[in-house]
Amino acid sequence: MGSMRKLSAAWRVFRAGEVVADPAAWKRGQVTSNAVAALLVALVYAAEAFGYEIPVTGEAIDAMAVGLFALVNVVFTVVSTEKVGLPTKPGAGDRP
Repeated sequence: MGSMRKLSAAWRVFRAGEVVADPAAWKRGQVTSNAVAALLVALVYAAEAFGYEIPVTGEAIDAMAVGLFALVNVVFTVVSTEKVGLPTKPGAGDRP
């Protein structure tokens, strides 16, 4: 039953007006995730520039990077900001 409570708590932070306990830590994680994604893309392109063949096309790398940036930024922004998120149902209380 403990895993259901964790899942419910995780889902709850996506609602408007709810935030994680330490938004600053999540913001730092967001910045770090973006830096790591950018570094990985740069490393792949640098490897190709030095003649190492990476079995992924440039378009695929760009698509993965954009997808990762979008996913990380949307999730981290929603869970660390009170003013954005999923709407709550009128009259619905928080259920454990």
